[in-house]
Amino acid sequence: MLKLTLALAVFFGCHSFLGASTVIHQATFNGFDRVGGLDLALGNFVRIGTFSLSDSAITANSTSASGFANLTSNFVEFGNARIGEGASNTPGLYSASSVLTGSASAALAGQQIYLWVYSSSNTSTLGTAISTIQEHGIYYMPFASNANWRFPLDPDAGSTDISTRNLTSAGDANVLRAEARILAGAFGPGSNAVTSLRSFTLVQVPEPSAFLALAVGAGLVGMRRRR
Repeated sequence: MLKLTLALAVFFGCHSFLGASTVIHQATFNGFDRVGGLDLALGNFVRIGTFSLSDSAITANSTSASGFANLTSNFVEFGNARIGEGASNTPGLYSASSVLTGSASAALAGQQIYLWVYSSSNTSTLGTAISTIQEHGIYYMPFASNANWRFPLDPDAGSTDISTRNLTSAGDANVLRAEARILAGAFGPGSNAVTSLRSFTLVQVPEPSAFLALAVGAGLVGMRRRR
């Protein structure tokens, strides 16, 4: 009886982990900077997810009020992290992981992974960060070049580990890989005190007050959709 109970416990314990993948998203080597070159401050958000827009549409929408609202409404968020999280509370850097399971795994299976980074005047919540955004950046590596930037096709696939280091040359962190995609923002010279290496600089978003209501509305729609 003891052996049977133990066997059942092991079976159901293992079974509870089936149908889930861990996606690790991090910037623990190349950091994020603001336009002025300062490390992106603690508490700012990094979102991981996918866009239902083409690259050209994402780029075209990245620097206007109405365009930013359009980006927000066409972004499917999987998870998010804060600058400093999992990286010893260090500005510019972060490391986080999220579990992909259930309906989320079906909706995102096989899609391209994007990182969307914010610099906002209020980072108390994701909603306030979106509504007070001042600068942002959108980055990815095509999964044809790096398979880890694709959401798992199979939820039992194990861990997927994406890093901003994938975007730079394996031999030289001061060189951006030809395959890297920066749809908003830039890859700039390293005045970054955290890494002493080149970092990813965000791009300014004009007139935050002009798109406050639009961004909040789009954010609320996204939150309801995720719930």
